[in-house]
Amino acid sequence: MKLNEHFKNAASYGAGMQAWVQKYFDSVGNYKMKHSFVEAFAIADWVSGIKGIRETYNKLLKEYGNDYKDFTELVMAINMLSWGNDQLRKQDIEGREEYIQYYSELYYEAMDAFYNKFENNSEACDYFFEMTD
Repeated sequence: MKLNEHFKNAASYGAGMQAWVQKYFDSVGNYKMKHSFVEAFAIADWVSGIKGIRETYNKLLKEYGNDYKDFTELVMAINMLSWGNDQLRKQDIEGREEYIQYYSELYYEAMDAFYNKFENNSEACDYFFEMTD
């Protein structure tokens, strides 16, 4: 099955992924997302594929990368999108393998960027470890 046979359009895909991630966070610790990063990435995925995901990451990193809590949520969103695309793959949605791999690589890239930016900020690192562990 193709992604556009499972979701009506980019907006429904974005909203669906955002809701799925929030439901997961609710089940494991009652974390309420402050931003709609998941939705932004999902829409970029739908509209422009990997290129759109990269552009969205660069834009969000530029806009939110100086605040360690926002940056942490960005990293968490990327990680969840890898898991979310794996769930779609398990539902026989075609073409998700490439996205699982890309989000996984982007997750490690974002983690490295976080560490490089905040390595001397113990409060930021403690928060990041607590939220992503």
